[in-house]
Order: sequence, then structure tokens, then C-alpha cells
Amino acid sequence: MQQVIDNAAIGRDLTATLSEIDLANRTCRDTTAFGAARAHISHSLDALIKKLPDQELIESMRALRRETQHLFDVCGEIGDVLTEITETDRHLLTAFEKLEGLTGRALIDQTLAGKSVSHLDQIIALVSGYRETALYIGKQIALQSGGNRSADDAEVAILPAIDNLALRIKGFTPASPEMARIAKYVGALTHAYREQVIRLNAKQGDYDAILGHNHDARETVLVQMKRLDTGVASHAAVLNDQIRQAVRDTRYSVLVFAALIVFVSVVYALRVVRRNIRTPLQRVLDQVAAINPGKPGRRILASERPERNEWKTIQAALTEMTLELAESTYLLQKVIDTLPVRVFWKDRNLNYLGCNPIFARDAGKQAPSELIGRDDFAMGWAAQADRYRADDQQVMDSGQSRLDYEEPQTTPDNRTIWLRTSKAPLRDAEGNVFGVLGIYDDITQRKEAKAELEQAASVFQHANEGITITDLDGVILDVNTAFTRITGYRREEVLGQNPRILKSGRQDTAFYAEMWQALHSQGHWAGEIWNRRKNGEVYAELLTISAVRDSNGCVQRYVGLFSDISVQKEHQQQLEHIAHYDVLTGLPNRVLLADRLQQALAQTLRRGAQLAVVYFDLDGFKVVNDSHGHDAGDRLLMTLADRMKHALREGDTLARLGGDEFVAILVDLPDIDASLPWLNRLLRAIAEPVHDEVGPLQVSASLGISFYPQAEPVDADQLLRQADQAMYQAKLAGKNRYHLFDAAHDRGLRGRHASIERLRKALANREFVLYYQPKVNMRRGNVIGAEALIRWQHPERGLLPPGDFLPTLENHPLMIELGDWVIETALTQVTAWRGAGAVLPVSINVTAMQLNQADFIDKLRAALDRHSDMQPGDLELEVLETSALEDITRVSQILRAAQALGIRFALDDFGTGYSSLTYLKRLPVETLKIDQSFVRDMLDDPDDLTILAGVISLAGAFQREVIAEGVETAAHGELLLQLGCELGQGYAIARPMPAAQIFEWMTQWQPHTSWITAVRIDPNNVD
Repeated sequence: MQQVIDNAAIGRDLTATLSEIDLANRTCRDTTAFGAARAHISHSLDALIKKLPDQELIESMRALRRETQHLFDVCGEIGDVLTEITETDRHLLTAFEKLEGLTGRALIDQTLAGKSVSHLDQIIALVSGYRETALYIGKQIALQSGGNRSADDAEVAILPAIDNLALRIKGFTPASPEMARIAKYVGALTHAYREQVIRLNAKQGDYDAILGHNHDARETVLVQMKRLDTGVASHAAVLNDQIRQAVRDTRYSVLVFAALIVFVSVVYALRVVRRNIRTPLQRVLDQVAAINPGKPGRRILASERPERNEWKTIQAALTEMTLELAESTYLLQKVIDTLPVRVFWKDRNLNYLGCNPIFARDAGKQAPSELIGRDDFAMGWAAQADRYRADDQQVMDSGQSRLDYEEPQTTPDNRTIWLRTSKAPLRDAEGNVFGVLGIYDDITQRKEAKAELEQAASVFQHANEGITITDLDGVILDVNTAFTRITGYRREEVLGQNPRILKSGRQDTAFYAEMWQALHSQGHWAGEIWNRRKNGEVYAELLTISAVRDSNGCVQRYVGLFSDISVQKEHQQQLEHIAHYDVLTGLPNRVLLADRLQQALAQTLRRGAQLAVVYFDLDGFKVVNDSHGHDAGDRLLMTLADRMKHALREGDTLARLGGDEFVAILVDLPDIDASLPWLNRLLRAIAEPVHDEVGPLQVSASLGISFYPQAEPVDADQLLRQADQAMYQAKLAGKNRYHLFDAAHDRGLRGRHASIERLRKALANREFVLYYQPKVNMRRGNVIGAEALIRWQHPERGLLPPGDFLPTLENHPLMIELGDWVIETALTQVTAWRGAGAVLPVSINVTAMQLNQADFIDKLRAALDRHSDMQPGDLELEVLETSALEDITRVSQILRAAQALGIRFALDDFGTGYSSLTYLKRLPVETLKIDQSFVRDMLDDPDDLTILAGVISLAGAFQREVIAEGVETAAHGELLLQLGCELGQGYAIARPMPAAQIFEWMTQWQPHTSWITAVRIDPNNVD
């Protein structure tokens, strides 16, 4: 009988333990609860095994224990994988938020920079799609983790979504290195995501297989228990028969003990009722009372299980209900906690009943439990509490939901963010409202991105430059409003077309081939191009084309940015004509003459021919001007210019230098004698009387001729100087004749060596000194600097100007040593002035030979290092225009390198070097110094005045400062100011002086009254 009772107890304990295994198995995602349950179950199984009386049953129970441990191991691994997936999901959503913000900012930056923005619109849409995909994946994983899906279902639902996300991210085109870094990070996260899901699916498969094994082990144990119960029952039946026989044999004993048996039976019945009915029922009622949503009741231990099958059924049902309720509550809370939006719910008094963790963080709390029972006034947004509570109360009072509206919120760190909110009333089972449920999302970055997108679109459409976006085949994808304004084509007319519709035909195939070669090799092209408007008008535009590449470096789009420069081109042509042609005669001026002479020299060498430079001056022209006026003189010059052009060949050049001075270039001469007939023709054409309205006018000419090539190398300037010298010889010889330059005039060079040695000695003996001539702003009266001018303090001849000795050093290495001395001495003086509290920038002339030194920049840097008190702008180097034009590319490089050291540059004697506008544009100089020859004669020579006005306008067009040399009278300064030139230098201001005198002069000098009141005039009205 005792064995039957023991077996019943073992059965109860086994049933309870199996229930606990099911409960633990369903909550293995909760690491803390699962660990405790697992330890308890292991202890219960060990205790059961010790109680078992049958060896076969013991082995079955041990097998069940092993399978249960294996099941719990896999269940725990599933929980770990889900933890990893949750963390990856959080990082992935954070990365997408950053990517959205970067894309919005990049949209503005690239639009303002004139780059493509359409692909950024696509990126914004893609990133939003990525977020939706990631949220969908997270939802599917949450469903799977709650046990609502099988591994196969999860793989069908989740893996394709992850693969689709990975594929879209792989094709993502970032707009910046930071976006590329985040995109790469997202790709790595997506790959990790996929691996984790695969691991989860594998573990789920293992789990299902092991669960089956566990169920088999359970069935084996139950079969063994049934076998044991059957054996015990048979033994009990035999025992019962034996007792009955004994009773029959001992009827008397029965009667004797009958009363006692009845008594014992009654007592025993009462004990059974108490033990098996009343006490278990009370425990069941206690457990039912302990059940509440989200918090299962106290689990009934094995020792407390009812001993009757009906109570076991009741208790099992209640346990199952408790487990299901706990599991549903857990899953619901898990979903709420993992949602990327904020969720909260309040009671009827507007106190918080609960929320998810992200809502708690927004409120400035560590966990949702800190909010329960508190109201909005205790949250980080206390300032908006009244408004929030009023909204909540309205939803509860009306019983109607309020969905998808935007509102601002002040965060605990005093930031203003924007929320998209929805609220709905909470109802009980009878439909009564007992609270409010709210969901909101932080849309601040989306609103900012939207604003940035709108701003970028506005910039695109309102840009003053035309913008064209094409695909790789040149098909137009989009244009802006400026495109229509410039070309005349409406947007819908050009979409799907090729930019060739604008082609003017002025550029040949080679031009476009070079353009595309640059685009393919460099990724961009910029230049001027002629296009045709819709109305057929050809116009000039400044065009920049850029290739837009994806993250793999592949070109996806081409973006063209262009502006109409027709007006600028017309103005440039006017400036080019003014800069290259004489206004009066229409002949080339000295600028164009220099260019043509350089071309002619190169052509002469290639062809092995001779070239003649003819420099001539009109004899008696001043008499005509004085007798008949400048108008008559101008008409005479125009007539003679036309005659001289016809007296020369078509390939020859005739130029006017100014006044009555002309230069002709005779090319392709077989020898020197071949030039003589043309010289005579020139003399005759000039000497022939001109019939003018004032009467016959007649002049003659003196011609000087130099030839090229010569026995020794000569350049264009030397040829001009030689011809000029020969022309003076012709005048001295009686005028109306020509004189050929004779190399014999160089006999004087025999003594050059002695002169150079004397100058070398003077440098060693410190006989050279620097004088300083101030440079001023004639209108404001302030001193802007001083030019350092060298003088020779000769022991016998006194103070000598540079013209007496510097020509001897031309192209000689001693000129470099002397130039270095000048720079060092000037820097020492500037440093001394600064030490005395005075600031006076100094300009120094440098020669072409100095500029062409390989170590010129290094020596400048070393000199500045020795004078560390020097400031940027304290030193200005003046470069002769002729020197700058010798090798403009190299000179430009040298000038830029020096400017990097804080040195300014001025182009000296501007107007005498025959530079073109192209050269001027390429030279990085800040200041143009007008040659004093133009300033000196401008009061008397209208041509010089016209040239001067043109040079000042030219300097303004190129945004260069201009300073005039040779301001010798107040009239010079006044006229310069009227023409727009405010900076001057000359005897009317100050003569060169020693450094010790300059500051005394500065304290006394005042500008002329006429300079202060001078009014600027239109250069076109100069006469």
C-alpha cells in the first residue's frame, strides 16, 4: 500500500516538473528568469531520480534529464543570438538616421557649389526605403522570437528582405566621404544581420529537432511510470484477496474491531477531505488571485501539487493560462520596447501607466519604471505639459483618435525637436475609456532634410547660371530656369534631347574631341564655347562640365554649368582692339608690334631668310601741328599711314608707336640689299605732299634699319633699339633718308670690361647707396610706400644716377650681385623703420636675369628669414614688362612662388613691352606702373593721353592697381586723377632722397589742392 502512495507522489512531482520545463522553454529569451528556472528544474529532476524504485525508470529519467539540458542549451543560444540581432538592428537604424542627415546637408552644399543634386533626391528616397526595410526585418524577427513563426517561415520572410536591403545598399551612390563611410558601415551591419538571422534559423531548427527528442524521452518515462503503476496495482489486488480471506477466517475479529474500523474510517475520511480537497482548493484559489496582466502568479511547487486528478486538471489549466498570459505580456512588451517610435499610455488622471525605453530617454529618465504614476510636469518637457495634457484630455473626452499631427517639443537638454504624434483612447472590456495611448516619432532630421531639399531645389531653379544634367549618352535629364532664359528653349522642349541642339557650328570636331578627352581623363572641362539660341542667334558662353561618379568611381551623369558672356566678349574685343591698334590710324600699336615681331623672328629662323626692322620718325611734323593744329596733324598722320601701308608688301607690318614714330617689319628678305627698294618707296610715299583742307602739307622721314639674324644673338627689343639708334643717325645726317645699323657702334663695348671691373670694385667698397622716392595716393594724400633707387657715390664724379652705370651691367652676372645687395639693403632699412615704429613698404626693381636665377626664390626666402620683422606687403618687386614677356610661363611661376612668401609684384614701365591682353591676364601681378613716357607727354600728345586712358581702363578691367610714374607737375596729377588713376610717383610729389630724410618729408608733404578736388571724367571724352 505504501508503494502505491509513493508512486502517486512521484507522478505528481513528475507532472509538475514537466510543466516547469514547458514554462522555462517558452521564456528562455529572458536570460535572468530562464537561468533561475533551469537551475530549479535540474534540481527537481535529480530529486526525482533519487526517489525512483525501478532501475529501468531511473535510466529513462536520466535520458529525459539529458535531453532537457540539451534543449535548454539550444534555447539559451537562441536567446544570445536574439540579443545580438537586437543590437545590430539598433546600430542599423542609427546609421540610417545619420545618413539621412548627411544627405540633406550634402544636397544644399552641392547645389550651392553648382553640382548635381538630382541624385541626392534619389538618395533621400533610398535611405527612407532602407529604414522601412530595416523596420520590416526587425518586425519579422520579433515575431519569430516570440515563437509565432517556424525557421522555414522566417527564412522566407526575412532573408529575402535582408538580401534586398544589402543589394540596394551595394548600389548606393554616396555624395561625400562621410556618407561613403556610413554606407560601408551599413553594408557590414547588413552582412552581420544576415549571418545572425541564418544562425537564428539554424538554432531554431536544432531546437525543433531536440524538442522532438525531449517529447520522446517524456513518453518513455510516462510508459515506464504506467508499467510501474500496473505492477503495483496487481500486487495490491493479490494483497486484497488475501485480506478478504483472512477476514472470512476471522469474522469474529472483524466484529470485534468493527467499531474501531468505523471510527478510524471516519477520522481518515476527514483527513483525506482536508488533505486532498480543502487545502489544494485553497491553494488554487490563492494562485488565481495572484494572477494579473503581465505578472504571472506564484508558481506552485511540486510539493504543493494536488493529489487528485481533478485538481491536477484544474491546476494544469491555471498554469497553462498563467504561462500564456505571461508569454503574451512578454511578447507585447518586447514589441513595444523594440519599436523605433515612442509609445506611452496614461490613466484617466493623466498619470503614466507605462512607456517604452526610448520614450523614457526622451523624458530624461533612465527606465520606464521611473515614469509610472507621474505626470508630464515631472518630465523633461514640463514647459509643454499643459498643452500635452489638454490634448490627452480631449482625446479621452471625445473618445476619438487624433492621428498623424506635428508638434514641437523641448528636450531635457533644452533643444527643440519636432514630433509626428498620434493618440487614441484606451477602453476596457465594456468600452469605457480609462486612459489614453500615444505614439510619436522624432521627425526633426526629416523636417530639416526636407527644408534643405526645398532650399536646394530653389537654388537650382533660381541660379543665375544655366544648369544642364545629362546621362552618359548625353540625353538631357533636367535643366533649370536660367537655361530657358539663356537659350530660349523651354524645359519640356529639351528633356530627352541632346545638347547638340545648341551647336553653333563654330567649333570643329577636334574641339569636341579634346573636350571629351578631358572629361574622360580628368572628369571635368571648362572653357568658352559658341552656341546657338532657339531663335538662331549665336552667343558666347562660359561652360563648365563635370562628371558625376558613384562610389565605385563609375560616371553616372554629366552636369553643365554655363553663363552667357556675349557682352563680356564684345567688351573684350573692344579692349583687344584698343590694346593692339592705334586709335587714330588703325595701325597696330606697340603691343601688337611686339607680338608680330616675335612671330616674324621665329619665322625668319625657320625659313633661313632675312628680316628688317625699320624705325622712322617724321621730319617736320611738329611744325605742322604748331602751324595748323592737331586736327590737321591727325589728318596728315592718317593719310601717310594709308600711303605707307600701300608702299609695303602684304606680309609686312606697319605699326605706330605714338606721336610721329612708326615701325615697319619687312619679312622674307633674301638679303639686306632686297630691303633698299622698299625703303626708298617709303621715303617717297611720305615725302609726297598731302592736300588738306588747310592747304598742302608736306613732311619727310628719317629711317633707321636693323637686320636679323646677326652674328651675335639679339632679341626684339635690341632690334628696335638698334633701329632707333640708326634713325637718330639718319636725322643727324640730314633727314629724309635711311641709315642702316652698323655693328661698329659696338666698338665701345671694348671698354665694357674695364667698366664692369670698376663697378665690381665699387660694390666691394660700398660706394653704392639707396635713395627712396615716395609713392602716394594723390587724392587722399597718404604715402603708400617708396621705391628704392640705386645711386653710385663715385669718389671723383660724385653721385651718379643709375642710367650712367647700369646699362654697362646689362646681361652681366655682376647685375645679379648688385641686385642681391639692393634687396638686402632695402630689407635692412624696412626693418630699421619698423624698429622705430614706422611702416613704409618698399619696392625694388628686379631684372630678367635676376628672375631667371634657379635659386632666386631660395635667396628671397633666406633674406626674409634674416629679417623676421618683415610683414607681408612690406616688400614689392617691380618687374619690367619686357622681362615678364620673355618667358611668361616661367615668370608666372616665379611670381606666384614669391607671392607665397608675402611679396607683392608690380609690372614696371607698362605700355612699353608690347604685351597682349592674354599675357597680362596670365601674369600674377597686383600693380601696373604706367611708363613715365606716356605721363610726361600726355599734356601735349593726345595719342599718349588716349593710350594712358586706355591703360587705366585696362587695369581696371583686369582688377589691377595702377600707379603712374613721371608725375612732374600738378597738372599731370590732376589729369591722372580725372582719368581714374589715384596713385602716383614723380618730381611733383618728391625727388628720390636718402632714407634719413624721408620721414621728415612725410610730416610736411601735402597734396596739391587741385588733386583733392579733381573730378573723374569719362575716358571716352578725353581730347
